[in-house]
Formats: sequence, structure tokens, C-alpha cells
Amino acid sequence: MAPALRMTRNLKEKLPIFFKATDWVVYAPLTGYFLITLFTGWVAYYLHNRPTGFRERWETLNIADHLALFRHSNFLDASEGSGIATRESMVTQLGISSAREDTSAQPSGTVKWWYGFQEVDEDNNLKLSSRFSTFLPPYDDQDTTVRELSKLRYNSVFGIMRSSAALRYSIIAFVCLVGYILALAFANPHIKVFKIDVSPNLTAFILGYVVTYVFSLFSFFWEEMYLFAAITERFVGMNKPEGADADQALLLNYTGSPRFITMFGAASRGHWKGVRTGVYATLQRSLPIIVGASIKIFPLADYQSEVQFSTPLSIIVIVFMVVYLVIIPYEVFEAGYSRHLPRDCLTIADLLSWTCSSSILRKNTIALNDGQLEEKLPPTNPLDTRSDAPHNENGTWRRASA
Repeated sequence: MAPALRMTRNLKEKLPIFFKATDWVVYAPLTGYFLITLFTGWVAYYLHNRPTGFRERWETLNIADHLALFRHSNFLDASEGSGIATRESMVTQLGISSAREDTSAQPSGTVKWWYGFQEVDEDNNLKLSSRFSTFLPPYDDQDTTVRELSKLRYNSVFGIMRSSAALRYSIIAFVCLVGYILALAFANPHIKVFKIDVSPNLTAFILGYVVTYVFSLFSFFWEEMYLFAAITERFVGMNKPEGADADQALLLNYTGSPRFITMFGAASRGHWKGVRTGVYATLQRSLPIIVGASIKIFPLADYQSEVQFSTPLSIIVIVFMVVYLVIIPYEVFEAGYSRHLPRDCLTIADLLSWTCSSSILRKNTIALNDGQLEEKLPPTNPLDTRSDAPHNENGTWRRASA
């Protein structure tokens, strides 16, 4: 945030330092805070006691929570063949369908009643079988070869994890580093002050707002990186040849808890990327504050200002930038392709497209649908981390290849 106060002094008379408010800098954050408060209050009112249709204390926070709602659904038939389909193809296929959340009768199998989603017709009646395969064209798989198929398996990743993002933010860090070093080098060696022939208001805007905003860009980077690590961690273990236990994959929830609780859980499981990015994102919040406090502006005349850089705070900023030049490329490239997916995991349909043919949905493997799913799973259920899964002798889950 731009400094709302600037220090003013008379060096010749050695008067005490006093503060003068910059009007536009004060009004800008006040307006922003008012709008944020208004919007937050509206969201709280809108969501207060708003029913979701789920059972009490039931929240869809992990993969198993979502799959439990579709375990007997005829909607699964619509997802067949969509594992590597394009987003546009899925929208074309599923755009005409409707699903309803309800308690439904199961025509066959051991479960007579289940709670979840079923496809409905135009009259909002539940269907007992899917009609997708009878007249709709197949998903667009682009006539892929086996070689192309293996590449599509790792086709998608967050933009923040691409080499262009690493290069872009590394350049920003390098420019900020050089800027602070030059500011300290060319300023008065004793008090780190230099004069510029720019009006105090324009100086406050450039050095107070623009510079602080540039440093706040790293907040976007690390928050996105932390979110990426939290979302994709459940797929990493399933990408390994030995697979992953259910509590490391299907039951993993890193997006529905406060950050420090998530970081503690990630550390206890050895998911260090989530821990590291959480620490970076938390520390980064202090950087714009340090940058704003490191620059002091003294108005000398209508078109002349004096700028002073705080040496201790400037050194802290320089250390931040040096560290960023190392860890930004490292965090982008160290994971390799282990966190890549055929498509971005953005919707429930993406999860269904990768699990619609799995026995976890086609068989009676998920029998419960409440807030104690993990504790109440029967011993033979493959989601139970206390027993071996039927898919693997080691009781682990693997992500199916494309």
C-alpha cells in the first residue's frame, strides 16, 4: 500500500519531524476497504443458512466426497471415453444434460437406496439408464496415436508452473534487486537521501504505489503456487508406480482447511511442496509492507522531492529478491511432470471422466455418504486406509494412464 503519510522537515532550522497526510492516498484505501466490507457483508448474508441439499456436516472437500455422490449414477455413462477429451468436446457432450441431487432407488445390486446425482429428463424425472451413447457423437479424441496419447497424459498444468511464468517473475525479481542496490549506491552515503525534480504527489504515486504494487505481484505468484500444490498433491502419489494410500490421495483435503492446519498436515505426510509454498506465501505478505516502510518522501518544493531509503529495510528487501531468484525457478521446475494432468482439474466432470470406468464407482465400493466417511468405511472398502485395496497388493491407489 502506498504510504498515506509523508515526512516533512526543515534541515536548516532543524525543526522536529512532523507528518502530513496525502489526501488521495488516504481516500483510496478507505474507499477500497469500504467496498470490501460491503461485499463481505453481502456474501455473508447471501450464504447464511443457504441449503446445499447435502446431509449435515457433509462437505465435498476431497475426491472421495465427490465420487460418493455419483457411485450409482447413470450420469457416469456420459463420461465414458472423455479421459483425454478436449474441454470444448466435453461442453458439447454434457451441455444438454441435466442432473438432480436426490435420494434414488437402485434397480439392481445390494444397495436399494442411495443419495447422489442422477440424470433427469425434460420433465425433471429421474432416468434409470443413460441415453448418451445412443445418439450423441463420440468425444473428440483427435484421432490420437499411442505416442500422442502418452503426451496428452501430461498435457495440462497451471500457468504459474510454466517456464514463461518462471522467467517473467525472475526478471521482476532481478529488476527489483538491481533497483534497490542502485538506490543505496547512488544516495548520500550517510543518510541514504537523494533529491529528484519531481512533485511530491507524483513521487508518492511512483515510489509509494507503483513500486509497492510491483512487489505485491509476488503475492499472486506464491498464492497461485500454494493453491496448485494443494490441488495437485492428491494426484502425485497416484502417479508413482507403487501408488498411494487413500489418505494420501482420495481422502486428501488441502483446500478446505486454514493454511497453517493444511501446512501441518502436509508436513506430517511428507508433502513438502505444500509446506514450502505455504511458508513462501505467508512470508510474502510482509514484503509490500516492508517496501512501503523502506521509502520516505520529503517534499522540498512544488516540483522537488527528497527520497530516503531505510538501509536495514532495504537490505531485507534485497535478501528477499536474492532468495526469490533461486526458489522461483526451483519451485516451477522441480516437480517435473508429476503434477501434470490430461486437463486442468476444474470441475466435477473432470474427476468423473478419469474415474467413470473404475470399479470404485461401478461396484458397490462406497456405501456411505456422511461426514464420517473415512471412519465408517467397512474393512473391505478400498477407501479404507486400514486395509488393502483390491486393486493392488500393497493397498494403494494408482492414477490410470490416459
